Amino acid sequence: MTARPRRDGWRVNRKRVQRGMRRLGLLQPQKRQGHSTTQSRHSHSRYPNRIRGLRVTHPYQVWVGDLTYIRLR
Repeated sequence: MTARPRRDGWRVNRKRVQRGMRRLGLLQPQKRQGHSTTQSRHSHSRYPNRIRGLRVTHPYQVWVGDLTYIRLR
């Protein structure tokens, strides 16, 4: 896409052409790369959310943390 404008004397690069095509809606959505690292469908039990429905009325009323990285028996 940059060859024709360059032959016509324009100073363009790939990013400039891509930006113009994005403005005009000519780009396809990019495909997702990589893979999911979370395995949601497993036989391990999940613990309930104990603060669901709790009305928080002041700061420091609720403290939460994520302990998924700690190995348990």
